Amino acid sequence: MINMGRALTDNLLDDITLIRVDQQLVKRKPQYVEIERTTIRAVAVPRAPEEIKSDNVNYSLKYLTVTTKTDLKVEDQLLYRDIKYRVISALDYQPYGFSTVTAEQIK
Repeated sequence: MINMGRALTDNLLDDITLIRVDQQLVKRKPQYVEIERTTIRAVAVPRAPEEIKSDNVNYSLKYLTVTTKTDLKVEDQLLYRDIKYRVISALDYQPYGFSTVTAEQIK
């Protein structure tokens, strides 16, 4: 079996800024507050809204599928090519050395 963690070689990877956030109440409204900001290496593939398997697809937004060695979680934010995205679904393949997420543009 192929170890995807090893298959993610440098010539395929982009620099993506990972922004870890926490939801807090600010003036009685939930808001996301940045906790940590780091640069990760990942494969980012743009996706058409028609390819996203979700009940709440917004056709005016952009979507990405990101595969990386870093463990990404739902609600993490990604900054890729000057566009900010929010992770909306995550598949954890860390036993195989990688994780894959779907991210939706934040407007």
